[in-house]
Amino acid sequence: MKIFDFDKAYSQCITPKIENLLKKIHIYRNDFKLSDIHKILSTQAFSESIESSNRIEGLTTRDQRLHQLVNYEIEPESLSEKEIAGYRDVLALVNENFEYMPLKTSIILQLHRDLYKYEDISIGGKYKNGDNQIIETDENGIKKLRFSPLPAWETPRAMEILCENYNIALNHQEYEPLVLIPIFIKKISE
Repeated sequence: MKIFDFDKAYSQCITPKIENLLKKIHIYRNDFKLSDIHKILSTQAFSESIESSNRIEGLTTRDQRLHQLVNYEIEPESLSEKEIAGYRDVLALVNENFEYMPLKTSIILQLHRDLYKYEDISIGGKYKNGDNQIIETDENGIKKLRFSPLPAWETPRAMEILCENYNIALNHQEYEPLVLIPIFIKKISE
């Protein structure tokens, strides 16, 4: 079974420079939340996140339609637009309710389900049911295994353990959540 050691990963991430930056973030965070610019930047970040994250995935639409999708002015039509709208809805849900959303597998599966709610496929909200591999093809057409994810049968239990270990680490007062989050993301892809 996969082991997710947050203690080791955390100790590898924390340097004096990182600690100082985290202190500054906490000092300015409350002042920022009270400022007028908070709402403006939050709205802009929401829109840019939707656009950028979906572009990385190769999902695009015309700029005008993207703006309309982000602002809930139109219904998605193409497959790309459906995926963009699902991402938009999940991002909005997390932004509005993150304080009430503990990190656990049921929440992750719910968010995954919501990502695909506009599509006609039924993979959303479920773990993979088959094994997969990430194959790389070089310029000569030669294929090689780049990464072999966890087998499908191990995934549900591994996700439970990963969430449990994250929450244990989060309950340690000396661990900074802003460091634990990227550790979780990295561990989920290992």
